[in-house]
Amino acid sequence: MTLNDKVRRFFDRNEITYQFLPSEDENELDSFEAGFKGHNGNFKLRVLTNEEDEWMLIIGFPAFSVPQKYMEQGIHAANLLNRDRLFVLCYVDPDDGEVAYRLGLMVPPGTPDETIERAIWTVCAATDNDNASFMEAVFRDNGAMN
Repeated sequence: MTLNDKVRRFFDRNEITYQFLPSEDENELDSFEAGFKGHNGNFKLRVLTNEEDEWMLIIGFPAFSVPQKYMEQGIHAANLLNRDRLFVLCYVDPDDGEVAYRLGLMVPPGTPDETIERAIWTVCAATDNDNASFMEAVFRDNGAMN
């Protein structure tokens, strides 16, 4: 069973609607995308797979980005959040303010489905749970929330 088959099985087993975007050339990765309604807002999930090199990257994108005028606070908040992290890291793109929660995972043949499932749910939980405190850290004490 391929890595893509295992990711498909995760989405199907959990009855999650997703879109599969196969790579169009050797410089791209296959991609699965799904939308989620979390407890703290909506977010998009993207799972990128590399069958040949046996790894995957799971990325959660909350439905908010950091405005350019708050970029310094956003990058600082991501760094503070990541200080206590081992697995899912928060990134802020300084060009457009996009926030992403990322986890990379090696998946050699024989990797159990449960490992892939836990990794995907871990990114979902971080994206949903951590985004509220991240936003508070970005906008706290500077009048943006008033």
